[in-house]
Amino acid sequence: MALRLHLRPERNQGSAVDVNVEDARSGYHAAYEAYRVCAARVAEATKSGDPPSDEDLKAEERALADLSAARARLMEAIVKQAGLPNS
Repeated sequence: MALRLHLRPERNQGSAVDVNVEDARSGYHAAYEAYRVCAARVAEATKSGDPPSDEDLKAEERALADLSAARARLMEAIVKQAGLPNS
């Protein structure tokens, strides 16, 4: 049995869950972009052979945690929209 997720609501089937998927998707993209910037800063710092600053490492760690949380929110919203049991 194939599972098909419709992430865009039909015109007459909009609900709060649909909005949550879109909000979660936007939040994920924002968190990804923030992490990408932090990771690029750390990578740039290491090109010279010097270790990145503690501040940059902590910022990257926070950004990665935020990205993980945003991904979890997005997955949860998709599961709810699809009507699947949440494990």
